[in-house]
Order: sequence, then C-alpha cells, then structure tokens
Amino acid sequence: MRRSVLAFLGLVLGIGCNIVLGNERGDALGTLDKGEGDDHETSACAKGFADCNGDASDGCEARLSEPAHCGGCTTACGASSPLCVSEQDGHFSCASGCPREASGLCGYQCVDPKTNAAHCGECGRICPGAQHGEGVCRDGDCRLQCAAGYHACAMKCFAVSDPTACGDACKPCVAGAHSTATCDKGACGIACIPSFGNCDGDVRNGCETSLLEDAKHCGGCGKPCAPSTRCVGGICLPLGARSAEE
Repeated sequence: MRRSVLAFLGLVLGIGCNIVLGNERGDALGTLDKGEGDDHETSACAKGFADCNGDASDGCEARLSEPAHCGGCTTACGASSPLCVSEQDGHFSCASGCPREASGLCGYQCVDPKTNAAHCGECGRICPGAQHGEGVCRDGDCRLQCAAGYHACAMKCFAVSDPTACGDACKPCVAGAHSTATCDKGACGIACIPSFGNCDGDVRNGCETSLLEDAKHCGGCGKPCAPSTRCVGGICLPLGARSAEE
C-alpha cells in the first residue's frame, strides 16, 4: 500500500515545470481531461459543493474542487490525470497538470493564489467572510466583498445608511439635542424628533428649536407669529388667548 501511494505521488510531482506555493508543488502546464458531473449538486448546496453521500445530516459535505469528486460526485481523478482544476466557466475537471491560469498546487488542487479565496497568497490561507458579505482574494490579499446596499468597515459589512459607520471613512455620526444621527449617501446628518427643528441649520447643536413654543418658528422653521400673538402648541394665538391644552 505504501509503495502504491509513493508511486502515485511521484507521478503527480514529476510532471512538467513545477511551481512552489507554500510547501506544495505544482505543474505549471498540462492538458485538461473533462470530467462528467451529475445531479447531486443541487440548488440547496452552495456553489462548488454537493451532497454525494445522500446523508442530509451532514449537508453538502463534498467539495467538488477535490480529486475524489472533481466536478461531480461520481467523477474521481485517476492516475493519468490526478489533479482537479477549475475551468473558466467555474466547473472543475481532472487534469494531468496545472494550467497557466491556476499554476499553484495545493494538495491535489490547482489554484490561482492571486484570486483563490481558500488559498489566497499561499496554501490554506482562507479569506474570512462576514454577515452580508463574503471573503474574496484580490492580487493575493484577502478582502471583504459586501452585498448590494452594504459596505465594508473593519472586516464587517454595514448598511450604507448605518450612522455608526458612515461613508468610505466608516465615520460614526453624532446626534445633537432632540435628534437622531443619520447617514445619507455617505454623509452624516440628523433627523429631528417630533416638535423640534434644526432652524439654525447647524447639525452640531442638533434640533435646538421648539416648534411648539418659539414665536419665530411656530409649527415649523421660518414660520413666525405676527406681532401681538404668541406660539402655543405650534399655533399662533392672540396674546391672552388660551389653547385647548391650557
């Protein structure tokens, strides 16, 4: 058994021009052997995985980028084409060596260390994901790619309208008096609570004006009461008159 394993490894490692990636070696050139897929890779499985043992308790346990299930549950790579490589259409097939576009060998898998999120820059370096985002590999560096409507801040995905991480700088927005913080198109702002207004236009002091009592802004900013009247409950009343609440 040991001799057969060593012979198999010798076949893999002795092909073509080798490239070192981490502690693994790979063939830089090779011809592809198209493998046939099957219907075990269902829509219930994440892309690149399949339920090959038919056991629902362990989910989609088979990684279709590995030689034992290369591109499909029933496709195992043989001695003449022992590697499992990714094609341009995203499917996997058996090959005798690694193609130029995926010239690094990690175990028995050909990868592009500049773009492979499971082997980013080196074998085994996995790019972590996050809620509302996934880890991606760009030029050998891990990055977080967030879903539409979210943006990355400190390896987390925040809604673009989240005032705790606003804009490209991920700035926390601060609310002033009688207001709540907002984030709109990457810029911090405030929203006034009912009955108050930001009548001076300065977000630093929040919504400083009472629209129920201020005679210069009665019921709304820029709505002054006439002389000999006062602002009561947001309504201008004659001096001496009482509102229903008084």
